[in-house]
Amino acid sequence: MTILGEIRAFLDKNIREHSRGEKLRNIDLICHYYGFGQPPLPTLQQAGDDFGLSKQRVGQILQRDFRSQSPFATLPSLQKVLDTVESRAFWTASELQAESLRRGFPIGSLSLPGLLRLADDMSLPHRHDSYTPELQRVTSSGTYDSNDFFLVDQGQLDSLKAHLATARKLQGLRGIVRFEDLEMVDNFYRVNKGFAIQIIRGNPTTWTREAGGVTWYLFEEKQNALINAARKALTAFQVCDVGKLAPSIHRALKRINEDLLPPVETIEQYLRTSRLFVAQGNNLSLSRTFRPKGRAPALSPLENDAVQYLKERGETQLPEIRRFLEDKNIGRYSEAAIQKALTNSPLVFVDESYGRQNYRYSTVETQDSVRPNEPALERYLTFRNRLDELRDTDSTSEQSARTEQHILSEWLFEDKERELCALCGREFAVEALVTAHKKRREHCNEGERRDPYIVMPLCLFGCDYLYEKRHVYVAGGVVKPGAPVKADSVEMARVEDLVETQLENRWLDGPSSYFHRPTE
Repeated sequence: MTILGEIRAFLDKNIREHSRGEKLRNIDLICHYYGFGQPPLPTLQQAGDDFGLSKQRVGQILQRDFRSQSPFATLPSLQKVLDTVESRAFWTASELQAESLRRGFPIGSLSLPGLLRLADDMSLPHRHDSYTPELQRVTSSGTYDSNDFFLVDQGQLDSLKAHLATARKLQGLRGIVRFEDLEMVDNFYRVNKGFAIQIIRGNPTTWTREAGGVTWYLFEEKQNALINAARKALTAFQVCDVGKLAPSIHRALKRINEDLLPPVETIEQYLRTSRLFVAQGNNLSLSRTFRPKGRAPALSPLENDAVQYLKERGETQLPEIRRFLEDKNIGRYSEAAIQKALTNSPLVFVDESYGRQNYRYSTVETQDSVRPNEPALERYLTFRNRLDELRDTDSTSEQSARTEQHILSEWLFEDKERELCALCGREFAVEALVTAHKKRREHCNEGERRDPYIVMPLCLFGCDYLYEKRHVYVAGGVVKPGAPVKADSVEMARVEDLVETQLENRWLDGPSSYFHRPTE
């Protein structure tokens, strides 16, 4: 039996003097207080608000109907779970759920903070505390951006902080780090891989990506070579072509350690989905909420001369730009220095498609003819900024998620009475449409959750259900069949109607990775 089942059975047997309705309410209230539901660790006031009671009344019910009844002897699963917890220094919720299930006493929906509250109220000793990904100790008076919590042996907390400092330090010269490289320099990450990946991924300042079985990460609150290179280019040009900027940054960092660098595709994915930048199509700019310390890296005199020439002349081959620089600065710049400035600058794009002797050089700046529509960009930036500001509020994670959903719905439906469903293309009243995430919110990193492009409108007349249940998905801007449905059913007919439908371009804004894969 689960801990929840044991608690409910105990309460059902021992609460006697109430009406049936009041008894059931008190059972639900007590279970709610101990973390079976949301929020994961409610205060007396929150529990009272949820059940229409004062916090004093909640305290009385807890004391009379549960704590004073000495329920520990009838909760054998609780001690078994605590024994399991004590067997290791670090736990994620999913790891503890899997291990307790394997041992035959599943914890079910019990939150990690709720588990420790229950143990404390039963006066059961333990070495662990519950923490957020930022290693803030979870308390009932705190507010949290997510429900990702971890159990950490209090005696190992300082050691864990040191391990995370290693993870941050490693990104300095390369930016995005491969988790396997972290394992090579710190054995903690090999021994505690599942825990380590989740605590890094759960940090709201971290960008992560899984690609080809490889996990990449970057702590965005810490300056590094990649962020500095992108900032340098975007400060100089304001708007850059991300398809040119990503390979230029890769080339600029390549001189540090080629084997440890992420591929160009990963760098581009980062630039497109990071909360520090704003991507519209191929146009990239700095986010208004990006407030880095210090000035952007300055251009060297040689780099500045080369960039100004490329801005005026457009795409140019090496002999032409070399002659210009040599003529302008006779004897000042060597051929090696010119070559280095062109190949190591994130502001210069090198087109290698013409062959080694015919490389073409240009800036990474977006050309005026393809710059984003200013009113549309302004609206996008306004909504992006509102979503970014949610991280700075004191609201609970539940309140923050509701506000986030409201902003995203406003993004899709503001001042509209009718809109098209993104999948079927039919027009509906906005009341018949939902604000649907292209991939499940829990699978989104912090930057993706704060991007208005992560949502699209889906109708309540079949499309929302089929997409949510993965019976259809989007690839290359086209609807594809996903998880099978019963043959000759209404659902099958609806899927057949949708398959190969081309989505409008406006619903394809943002990276293609925003759309879930059929296996997710």
